Amino acid sequence: IGSVGVPLVANNIKIMDIDSKQELGYGKTGEIWISGPSVMLGYYKKPQETEELIFTDENDVRWVRTGDLGHITKDGLLFHEGRIRRIYMTAHDGQPAKIFPMLVEEAIRKSVFVSECSVVGRKRNNSDYYESVAFVVINGFIENDTHIIEELKGICAKSVPTYMMPVEYYIINELPHTPVGKVDFRELERRAQMDNRQ
Repeated sequence: IGSVGVPLVANNIKIMDIDSKQELGYGKTGEIWISGPSVMLGYYKKPQETEELIFTDENDVRWVRTGDLGHITKDGLLFHEGRIRRIYMTAHDGQPAKIFPMLVEEAIRKSVFVSECSVVGRKRNNSDYYESVAFVVINGFIENDTHIIEELKGICAKSVPTYMMPVEYYIINELPHTPVGKVDFRELERRAQMDNRQ
């Protein structure tokens, strides 16, 4: 339960480190690469886009870089953990670190008050690094948002590293969506960044 399952017959999946491009072991999170008979030849007349998507290894096996994060268990089960594009770079103890919004969202959803939530990154003032901001939809009508925000802060403090903890929590009526019904993360990023400039 919660996994994507095992690869179909004749298909292979491996997990690759985002930075080093080295294959990772069981239980390690990285980019999901897929090979198999259904891998396309490439984008029509777009060699650069094809090269960015498909990698051919030393054994002439073609792998699709999915852009998805995940890990594989020793039983061969694949777990999807989000999109690479939703990783934000930050700093912790003077060293680069990564904010994984899905981990923060999972923590926030532990609250009985939370109906939906989305965590995005916004650039820190005078910095190229990001900090996380949470947008939260509450179950029903609550008069005291401060009480809920304090609870969410406590949950995150126990569940995620300090550098991933949201610096702000926005209680909103609903999350914005794209025309195809997905959460509009770009719109949330824009809102977070605009508020940071005021």
